[in-house]
Amino acid sequence: MKVETVSINKIKPYENNPRNNDDAVDAVANSIKEFGWQQPIVVDNGGVIIAGHTRYKAAKKLGYKEVPIVVADSFDYWQRFNNCEPIVDLHKYK
Repeated sequence: MKVETVSINKIKPYENNPRNNDDAVDAVANSIKEFGWQQPIVVDNGGVIIAGHTRYKAAKKLGYKEVPIVVADSFDYWQRFNNCEPIVDLHKYK
C-alpha cells in the first residue's frame, strides 16, 4: 500500500461509524500540529474512511486542505465496517 496526499474533500466519513470520538478531536489535532502525521487515514476505493475518523475531524478542525491517505482496496465489507482492524503496518509510513 502506498501513502498519497489528497484533498480532504475527496474523502468522507463512513456514515455508520459506530464510534463517537468527538472528545478526542482536540487532542489529536494538537498531536498532529506537534508531531505531524504519524498514520495516514485509511480509505476504501470510494474514498470512504475505514480507519482515521478522528484524524479526519482533527484535520478539518485545523483547516487542512490535504491529508495523507492509504487506499485499502483489498479489504472486504466485513473487514472494513464491522470493527475489524485493517491489517496494515501504518507505522512504516512515518
